[in-house]
Amino acid sequence: MYDSTDKRYCWAHDLVTLHYNDEQTDYPVYYQLWDPPDWEAVALFLMEKGFTVNKDKWDNRTQEPQKWLNYIRTRYKLGCKNILVW
Repeated sequence: MYDSTDKRYCWAHDLVTLHYNDEQTDYPVYYQLWDPPDWEAVALFLMEKGFTVNKDKWDNRTQEPQKWLNYIRTRYKLGCKNILVW
């Protein structure tokens, strides 16, 4: 993370939290360090929901990981718009 006050990069953690609050109190209910998504699990979930994942991309996901990440992120965004119900 870039610290603009000290004009340098420093170590940082991304903490993900869920808070409860009302008129009387505010406290964290759940928190953990952010973990990057497991894109293979995302692809399997999309395929389970009937979404098509290119077979060549699937087969080459370990040989060309950056291309795989770009591809599956794009498919995920489209999947969120079309088939996923939260």
